[in-house]
Amino acid sequence: MTLASISEITSEHLKKIGFKNAFGWSEKEEYQALEMMASKGLIVLNRQMIPFTVRRVVDTESLIELLYSELC
Repeated sequence: MTLASISEITSEHLKKIGFKNAFGWSEKEEYQALEMMASKGLIVLNRQMIPFTVRRVVDTESLIELLYSELC
């Protein structure tokens, strides 16, 4: 399994790294969190690919600022 690019990963890679496990989420909850991030414009979900891909669209510096604004 390889990464699609430095800014894009597949759902299989998310499963392999255990993204949901750190938060104690089910697969459904993990997908809901990804959907929320997509609705905020942080990522793009390509659901036409099998497995679906997740592409980062915000640079790290901007992301940190956005994360702190979500805490309020």
